[in-house]
Amino acid sequence: DFDGLKLILRPSSKRLASRITDHTHNSTQGFSKAAKMRTASRMKKKSVQKAWQHFAVIDVETTGLSPVHDEILEIGAIRVSDGRVEATFQAILKINGHLPPEVSKLTGLTEDLLKTEGKLLQEVLPDFLAFVGELPIVAHNGDFDYAFLRVACEKCGLPLFSNRRVDTLSMAKRYVDHVANYKLETLVE
Repeated sequence: DFDGLKLILRPSSKRLASRITDHTHNSTQGFSKAAKMRTASRMKKKSVQKAWQHFAVIDVETTGLSPVHDEILEIGAIRVSDGRVEATFQAILKINGHLPPEVSKLTGLTEDLLKTEGKLLQEVLPDFLAFVGELPIVAHNGDFDYAFLRVACEKCGLPLFSNRRVDTLSMAKRYVDHVANYKLETLVE
């Protein structure tokens, strides 16, 4: 008992006759659904590849791991067009608290450098957002960078940073085997 469900759909002779005599069919008629899907997939890949000819690579250095409690020290970005570096953006920011020694050792930034060359977040963030515009973003561990940038946008009363992005960390975890860790330095080596 199958509750009246049709298990096999057999075309009626009337429908078969109409298919043979119908000359107004489109160019994809006669191809299987799988072939149509493969063609659609190839076309989509071409448009995605074309869209990613222009993108920005970003990196954010911070005083710690918490977007709410820690601050951005430095924002860097590179705009890439057709495989070539088109422009670069780099800004060091002043911070309210003290720079932890381990962060100074990791980033190479010092409190003196932040005080002399640092700019206010309210000055830097609008310039950064204008620099990347609506370009797709490439970042290593992009969730981290995005979290800090979004909190910064909230603090400055700016629209949330929400560009499309590709995370090279997640890509590396999918495609790179036999590495000690997935830090950027290790992957570069």
